[in-house]
Amino acid sequence: MKTSSQIAVVNKVNIPVKAIENYINTNINRSETRRRKKIQFNAFSYYFENIDSCSAYVPVNGIVEISLAEEGTHDFRSVNVNVSTIYFFTCAKGKDEIYKVVWGTSLS
Repeated sequence: MKTSSQIAVVNKVNIPVKAIENYINTNINRSETRRRKKIQFNAFSYYFENIDSCSAYVPVNGIVEISLAEEGTHDFRSVNVNVSTIYFFTCAKGKDEIYKVVWGTSLS
């Protein structure tokens, strides 16, 4: 009978959060953003704060560590894998008028 092994994956990719926020804040089209503010989407209540969002995809390079459990023991052996992938980041802004990264995911 075949048994399954334990696997642990650790993402050691350094995400350039500040660089992404700077890129979004300096490269969005401000006139388009102003024009969209006239549209009211808050049909549920006027008490909610409007939140504007903007997304970007960014190529990221780094290392992912994969740890495999030896069969029959609890000893782990690790393998480092170099990765080059695209991440998709969503930034949002509220009253402070500055976009901040709120969510990101790998597209691979």
